[in-house]
Amino acid sequence: MTTQSQGLHTHVLETLGLEISSGQCPPGSVLRTDELARRFDVSRTVIREVVRVLESMHLVESRRRVGVTVRPAATWNVYDPQVIRWRLAGADRPRQLRSLTVLRSAIEPVAASLAARHATAEQCAELTERALGMVATSRGQQLEATSNTTSPSTASSSTPPATRCSPASGTSWRRSWRAAPTTR
Repeated sequence: MTTQSQGLHTHVLETLGLEISSGQCPPGSVLRTDELARRFDVSRTVIREVVRVLESMHLVESRRRVGVTVRPAATWNVYDPQVIRWRLAGADRPRQLRSLTVLRSAIEPVAASLAARHATAEQCAELTERALGMVATSRGQQLEATSNTTSPSTASSSTPPATRCSPASGTSWRRSWRAAPTTR
């Protein structure tokens, strides 16, 4: 595909994707490739490529002698980056944000747990430092480490990394910052 046809392809894809995701082309509406080619002043080859991309996102379905039919939103691949961008750009923004929040709340705790279990002592120290920095910033003050708290960087090298970072180790960053004296 040449650079010019890539530009045409991108333009047509972006326009149709936004129209479909915004509801301008409601589910069940039929898009004819020859009409799309005339509308965008592009070849039917460009339209076919765009339709293939939209089909891979489950936004449309192409059937012979019918045309390209817009599918219901429930069938869309709502986690495709382009679909996310299109939905965020339209009236569906609040629903898209809720959907992403649900996904993040399901994945991020598990990902953080796995990262903590497999972290090196240096990574644990950096994470602890950043967490303390966020707490200090949110309170508008600097927190000081207490002398009775063991930081991950000074933890015994015989202690496995998972134990150094995990809350079950007895010294979590929460206990560190809560035990720290505050100055106001």
